Amino acid sequence: MKSLLSLMIVLAIGLCGADAQQKKKKKRTPKAVDGKNVETGKKEPAKNPALAPFGIYARTAPLPERVPPATTTLPLKLSPGMKICYVGNTLLDREGGFGHFEAMIQQQFPGLNLKVRNLCW
Repeated sequence: MKSLLSLMIVLAIGLCGADAQQKKKKKRTPKAVDGKNVETGKKEPAKNPALAPFGIYARTAPLPERVPPATTTLPLKLSPGMKICYVGNTLLDREGGFGHFEAMIQQQFPGLNLKVRNLCW
């Protein structure tokens, strides 16, 4: 009896998996109705060959020059009026909403009139 029940369970699971695989093979058409998925009936605008030299494309874009890395030593030596720039991800981006890190820098170096810029994304 147990073997018959386990066989039925295995068959049911196998059939469910086959149905899921068949559903994945169906081609989907976009359901969104927006400017990207709607035909407007207008012709493609004519391309101006005079503007082609100004386009930046992946294959023809110039690579930046290689420069040697700047040498740094720790601890950093800050001078009056120096600008500090944050570059990074959300970790430092969230700092802009609270200002704790900037406040600690200003408290540590009160007479230097440091400027802090946040270029995080």
